[in-house]
Amino acid sequence: MNAPVTTVLAESARIPSGFGGGFFTVSAVLVLIAWCDQRMFPDQRPPDARSAVEIFGDFLLFVPRLTLAVPANLSAWQALSPAELDAAAQLVVRVIRERKAPLHSAPLEIPNDRARKKVIFALLMVKVLEIRRVEHES
Repeated sequence: MNAPVTTVLAESARIPSGFGGGFFTVSAVLVLIAWCDQRMFPDQRPPDARSAVEIFGDFLLFVPRLTLAVPANLSAWQALSPAELDAAAQLVVRVIRERKAPLHSAPLEIPNDRARKKVIFALLMVKVLEIRRVEHES
């Protein structure tokens, strides 16, 4: 036969007393793991072949990785100064002229580290530039 069904009033439903602490502990541990993963493997492009453990890790760390990505995405909304806009224009002209430019040569175009990162990030965000990995044959 069917099991008996019980109804209760909504106000009698309570979250278990240890839920909050456990939730925040697990969340903090997952964010820490995602942060370590981000530091050890900074390339966010997925490889061609992945094991089942790596796929499971991607699902498990999706929310913590998203949490860590928020500051980087919000920083993309920073407006470029007139000097940074000039540097961006010069970099784009160089890329158009040469069809591609090695990323390691960007310090020659924009010597200031902070400005260079900001300009390149802004150009990547608006999809003016694209970064491609080129394998050199030895």
